[in-house]
Amino acid sequence: MGSRIRLHWVLIGLVVVLFLSAIALKIFKNRLDAQNTFHSERTQEQIIKELSQSVPERLEREGKGYLLSKNEGTAYLSIFKKEAEMELWLPQQEQRTRLKFLFRSEGHGLRMKVTDSSFPEGIYKVQNVGWDRDAGYFIQLDYPSAQALKDQKIKAETFRYDAILITKTPIFYSFILLDDETLETLVYLLLKWGYDDVRVASFPSRPPLKMAIDGTMTLAEIYTELTELYGQMTGELHGSQ
Repeated sequence: MGSRIRLHWVLIGLVVVLFLSAIALKIFKNRLDAQNTFHSERTQEQIIKELSQSVPERLEREGKGYLLSKNEGTAYLSIFKKEAEMELWLPQQEQRTRLKFLFRSEGHGLRMKVTDSSFPEGIYKVQNVGWDRDAGYFIQLDYPSAQALKDQKIKAETFRYDAILITKTPIFYSFILLDDETLETLVYLLLKWGYDDVRVASFPSRPPLKMAIDGTMTLAEIYTELTELYGQMTGELHGSQ
């Protein structure tokens, strides 16, 4: 009888040890994920305070003071990869502002894996805006989107420690590079507005859009969405190619 009781307590102790070990392992994994995940090293308040010393005055001087007003509705940062052009669309204010564009990573379509360099095409949310000691100021895309994940070749977990950035210094495979003033302006505006209602629209070129031979059904849907957005913003209507 006594040996059975001792065995009972040994089993309970073993269960407790395993339970506590699982908790410790989860905490360790979460900390490791946090360390490896790309994030801003400055707070939004710090960045706004720093950039407010130069950006508002520069925008007023360039005749773009209207950008300082809080945007109502969805704003689009639209990138045309082939033409190497970029525009900020504020539909509620009926404003389309051309911005300087320096360089982009090579490639077309979506990113299937982290070593693909293409700046992915489609309409994406902004995941983060901030500052990193290696990249400088940055705007980070929320990739892969729910639409991109319709392509079964794309696995969300493979991008866990990756980042797709609009910045001035490439530190990941996929990027858009801007000059200091343009980047500072965008970072300041997005933080002042709040970027929940900002979308990055990445076009392979200005419509009409042509699918590559190796294009997928998911990419065809993305091109249709991009074409419709372009038509709404510019009044130019295009059929599928």
